[in-house]
Amino acid sequence: MTNVVKVLWRPENNKVTFNMSDVIKVATAGSVDDGKSTLIGRLLYETGSLPQDKLDAIKKSSERKGLAHLDLSLATDGLLAERDQGITIDVAHLYFSTNNKSYIIADSPGHVQYTRNMITGASTSDIALILIDARHGVTDQTRLHLSIAHLMRMRRVVVAINKMDLVDYQETVFQECKDALLQAAAQLNQHAPDFIFVPTSALAGHGITQWTQATPWHTGPTILEAISIPLAQSDMGIQHLFVQSSIRPQRDEFRDYRGYTGTVQGGAIAIGSELHLNGLEEGKVVKSLHVGRTQYEELPAGTALALELQEDVNVNRGDILHTASELIRRTKSITAQICWMQESPLQPGQLLLMQHGTARFKVKVDSEGEIQLNDIANLSLRLSQERAFCTYDDDRALGRFILIDPLTNNTAGVGFVRSLE
Repeated sequence: MTNVVKVLWRPENNKVTFNMSDVIKVATAGSVDDGKSTLIGRLLYETGSLPQDKLDAIKKSSERKGLAHLDLSLATDGLLAERDQGITIDVAHLYFSTNNKSYIIADSPGHVQYTRNMITGASTSDIALILIDARHGVTDQTRLHLSIAHLMRMRRVVVAINKMDLVDYQETVFQECKDALLQAAAQLNQHAPDFIFVPTSALAGHGITQWTQATPWHTGPTILEAISIPLAQSDMGIQHLFVQSSIRPQRDEFRDYRGYTGTVQGGAIAIGSELHLNGLEEGKVVKSLHVGRTQYEELPAGTALALELQEDVNVNRGDILHTASELIRRTKSITAQICWMQESPLQPGQLLLMQHGTARFKVKVDSEGEIQLNDIANLSLRLSQERAFCTYDDDRALGRFILIDPLTNNTAGVGFVRSLE
């Protein structure tokens, strides 16, 4: 499927423009002083993505510190408290682009107490960028980051073995770090993402967007090239739409129109496509696709649209319209991996709200003991209503959810469906 859309009808004087360039989403992870902020700052700097006022501020700050180089870590550490301590304590989303691609980087902290932040940053990413300090190799923090990449089913893991300048760019050190990480990954034994290893020095500008002469023994891609290699299309997921609302304009040109709004996920949708409602067997044919008042023949994944079906169906907010798939099943009981994000522990038998797509309903937790902040645990959940799910392995959007504290309305946890009961 190409990024070209065919316009069937457009109201007069109404120009509609879509940015169909690929957006690459990357989640980063690294231990304290691995150089993650500097590496991301280097990416922004070398792609010309730092605004002039930001660059001027970095130059002034670097001069005040008496540095002979730009402190590019300041490009990402936005909070004053973080800058003073030299650490990152929250998730920041950073945007940059090259001539033909756009990137979103979720920069999150690496400490074990910020596991929930790392999962939040990785929740919408397909690629993980993990940093290792070449002097220290694979640490417990590295194993945590690898476990989260496994938990989130990352399709690619790019490993920057950083600070190679401090080990004289020795190939043997690079190979030892690579072997140790692959051994740690093998112990997870369930998910095998695409690994790419890159020797880097973020401080010296080696291996981020270009090479110096320091590692003639390495012929692989730079960091920018590694995150830009197209992902395989075979596991893009199931075409679906979480219904946000039902609309009836009641205007002359849309007198009998009944549309359902949402964002297409998992692949393109076209007029004539057959969609099923909430895991039911009978399919309905798409009659029209609109963005605003402009009609299209086909629209790609990621498009917010309104669609019309050829038959009137009772479709409401929270429903799921999807292509036929044996992977989707209606159930009132699931087993999921939960990351608990609330200060107060999760108690056995606790009642919570589940947000799955645009639907929200009550659930009861079956567990044998308390689940503490940042814990990751396997739990059974009983739902107050039947719901169409598939596992997170089969579709990341249909197989994930959040848990909400009904007393505070705060997000209490995030979950990934592992089996349908």
